[in-house]
Amino acid sequence: MKKIYPILVFLLSFSGFINAQSYEIYKGDTINVIDNNNFKQGYWIKHKPYSEEKITEGNYIDGKKEGLWKSYYSNGSLKSEITFRHGEKYGKAKIFFENGNIAEEGVWLIDKWVNKYKAYYQNGKLSYAWNYNEYGTRSGYQKYFYENGKIKIEGEWEDGKEKGIIREYYPDGSIRSEKVFNKGKTETDSIVIYEIKEKVVTKSDDQSEQKDTTEIHFKEPDSLGIFEGNGHHIFYNKYKKTDKEGIFDNGYLIDGKQYFYDEKGTLIKTAIYKDGKIIKTVSEQIN
Repeated sequence: MKKIYPILVFLLSFSGFINAQSYEIYKGDTINVIDNNNFKQGYWIKHKPYSEEKITEGNYIDGKKEGLWKSYYSNGSLKSEITFRHGEKYGKAKIFFENGNIAEEGVWLIDKWVNKYKAYYQNGKLSYAWNYNEYGTRSGYQKYFYENGKIKIEGEWEDGKEKGIIREYYPDGSIRSEKVFNKGKTETDSIVIYEIKEKVVTKSDDQSEQKDTTEIHFKEPDSLGIFEGNGHHIFYNKYKKTDKEGIFDNGYLIDGKQYFYDEKGTLIKTAIYKDGKIIKTVSEQIN
């Protein structure tokens, strides 16, 4: 059991403190000093009333928090480590989950994050790695992650807005989409969506001597993978509209068409392939 002795002392010098008005003794150390000017000085520990349980601890200079301060959960585990300067949050900061794993870390200046910042899932895996400019706005390379550790989204931000190519990935790590942004707005013609694993249904005409070898593919959102088929295939997207059609070789469209749609499922562009290359792009007129 700790023993804390509140003592009123006038014109008393101890442990480097002169004219201390009050202080406490905790485990042989002098803490919680208040000087004659009523300023908090030195190391302070705040406990729950009538308990050994710490709430916060850190250093004061002339009544202002200075240096590293720690706070705690009711179970005693560390809740935060925050650096102060002249009473303001100013420097490295870490926030923890109650299970002890780190939740956030970075540099906090008064009221904002700056420079590198990381946030985590409760399992300890990285959730996102961001960069902030001196004004607390996201700028530079940014990354989001799935809880399994695989990257989810990556790309460049400028003044809080997406810039250039932003890539999104499936949970297995394969690429899902590429979009080009200009000041936070998507350039619609730039959107490229990559296939997920498809379900194959083979069409055939039993009444004909010749079989239609076209294979029709429907996306299965819960089944991810890479298509590596050959021959004539037709793919349908989530809007049940044609996504790709034509001759494929090892999963690559050789001769045929790829269709691009906006978020409402309206066709906005058609890319025509010949010998594995886009030879023509047709943009739709949208009223």
